[in-house]
Amino acid sequence: MIRRCLPGLASILLVAAHSGQVCSAAAAVGRFDSRIQVDNRYLDDELILEQRGEITLNDEPRGVRMGLSFALRQRDESGEVRLDRLFAERRFPSSGARLTVGRTERSDSLGFYTLDGMQLDWSAGRLGLHLYAGVPARIEDYRSIEGEGLYGIELQLRPADPGGFLHRARLGWQHHRDGTGSDRLSGGMTGRTRNRVEYLLSGVYVLQEARLEEASGKIRGEPGKKTGWSISGQIYRPRRPWLTFRERYYALYAAGRQSVVQGSFYFRPRRTAEWSLGGRHVSREQGDSGYGLSGGIRLRGDSGWRRELLFNWLRLGDEVTAGAWFQLEKPLGSRSRMSLCTALQYRDKALYGVDRSSGVELDLERMIRADLYLSLFAAYLWDSRLDDEYRAGARLSWYLDEYRPEKER
Repeated sequence: MIRRCLPGLASILLVAAHSGQVCSAAAAVGRFDSRIQVDNRYLDDELILEQRGEITLNDEPRGVRMGLSFALRQRDESGEVRLDRLFAERRFPSSGARLTVGRTERSDSLGFYTLDGMQLDWSAGRLGLHLYAGVPARIEDYRSIEGEGLYGIELQLRPADPGGFLHRARLGWQHHRDGTGSDRLSGGMTGRTRNRVEYLLSGVYVLQEARLEEASGKIRGEPGKKTGWSISGQIYRPRRPWLTFRERYYALYAAGRQSVVQGSFYFRPRRTAEWSLGGRHVSREQGDSGYGLSGGIRLRGDSGWRRELLFNWLRLGDEVTAGAWFQLEKPLGSRSRMSLCTALQYRDKALYGVDRSSGVELDLERMIRADLYLSLFAAYLWDSRLDDEYRAGARLSWYLDEYRPEKER
């Protein structure tokens, strides 16, 4: 029933935009990407054509916001149409409430997925309430879920002094129905102590299985202007089966449930430089446990360039993994920029012996005009045990009303 309402919601959005009742006072922001790409990561060489769009209409005087996000993809002889977001939102300032209806995206311990339904947010002073209900659907290339229904509630507390020991706290309950039902309790809190030590705690507990599904904690401090430290622990399951270039050839990544406890120390000799060194203990559901070291150097210049050199080493039982990562980001004049990444990895596994791999990734971007950008990208991966992989393509991006995030500029 909920999904049948989505076409009607889309019609309302389009009719309102066409009639000018919304657009006359609304600000339209968004982006549209056209991409052509060739790669062999899916066993065979293939050509991919893709069009992505994201637009949001915000009518501040009326308290109305509408959004649409979609993707059209042509891969060889097969095509795909995906609707990621289609929602309408109404704010009620007098009561402190906000109602959202349609398809939105959610990320929690279940994964990253879309939710077709409704959400209600309410706040009054220090208290906040978040209610949601709908039907979840999978998102490609992520650990995701689907089911017959999902609904939950979360209570949020924001103390009067945001800089005190307790900055924010939340407590929630969630029910996921997919043939059998499962209930989850979640909670978290952040804050800082009097000696300026910040902390973060969060966790999710599955009632039917009586187990902790996900948990994390971190404390960090800066005893001086040039030094700092952090200690963290995490129990989690990776949410994305398809890895980024960095995750695959540098990060200590593994599928399945795992727990990591790590500590690090960093030193900033000057404003534009930072050195770091740390250790970790890794315990994995699939495979052995072990210890490792990691560290790096980060440099940045006043002209906008940035350099980063990182390394890690990890021993899991009789197996050893070591890697190094280098990244350079540099402006090429006032209208262009580049990003170059290289990685080396060494693995000594009991199953197949020694494996050496390396990779390089290059991104070039050119501003054609203030709202139009052209990007060229390419990556090549060498492996002593597997076939080489490559990816290359071009992307044209059009931004509406300075939508482009500052970190992308």
